[in-house]
Amino acid sequence: MRLAASQGAPHFRRLIVATVMSHVMATLIATATVAYALHMLALPWAKLVFVTFGLVAALALRRHLRSHHSWVRCRLAAEFCRSALATWGLPRAAPLLQDLDLVGARRLTRALYILHTRSSATRSLPIEEFKPVYLAKRIDDQIAYFNRQVNKALPVYRRLMAGFWVATLLAVACIASYAVTRTAGIAVPPVPLWVEETAFVFLQISLPVVAASLISIISINDLQRRVARYQEMRALLTANRAEVAACLTWNSLEHIVLKTERVLLQEVIEWHSLRSFAEPP
Repeated sequence: MRLAASQGAPHFRRLIVATVMSHVMATLIATATVAYALHMLALPWAKLVFVTFGLVAALALRRHLRSHHSWVRCRLAAEFCRSALATWGLPRAAPLLQDLDLVGARRLTRALYILHTRSSATRSLPIEEFKPVYLAKRIDDQIAYFNRQVNKALPVYRRLMAGFWVATLLAVACIASYAVTRTAGIAVPPVPLWVEETAFVFLQISLPVVAASLISIISINDLQRRVARYQEMRALLTANRAEVAACLTWNSLEHIVLKTERVLLQEVIEWHSLRSFAEPP
């Protein structure tokens, strides 16, 4: 289950990004053909290659949808099992999973709850033994995970947003310059023809397309929400870690552990809701 949950995750989004970028490349080639009056025979074939690649990627998305949903279910089940194992040493079975009412997960959550109930009735674990294991194997592990996710997603988000703003501002500058010179009848300074064609034709068309593609990639990968959510989870877990470390009794420890697990389960259920209804274009 863990192997299935770790495989196939990025491919769905990568295929969508590939579809967008292939159409952007075809548009840029067509724009260059018009702007510079190019007549090379290779250009129509290049456009055809990129558009065909986008079509193939879109068809692959539809074929990949079933395996994507299978991966989502495996990932959800794996996270439920991790939560159950993390709370296995508590003196009472944690009711976290039993309270969940997700279609397709009821049998698993019920089985885990029954197993935990039977185990807690026959096996006692000292608090001095449970607490360091929970801190190291659960909270510290999750903090490290969200740290990695922030460090991976935040630079990408910043680069894409920077590219979006650069492309947008340059597009505004090119279009405004063209509008002013044509409306006011201002003569263009003597520059090579290719410079005028680039500024007044190619960039006017291509820059808005590039800006739209960059903001689309941010949306496709859900980068803005993910970065905010990862940072929030990291802060919550860091605060809960300090509370767990300060607990001296089972009652106080159980309260903080259940609060921590609810936060983690809420995050994975939110993720499941977003990913389980993904549809191809």
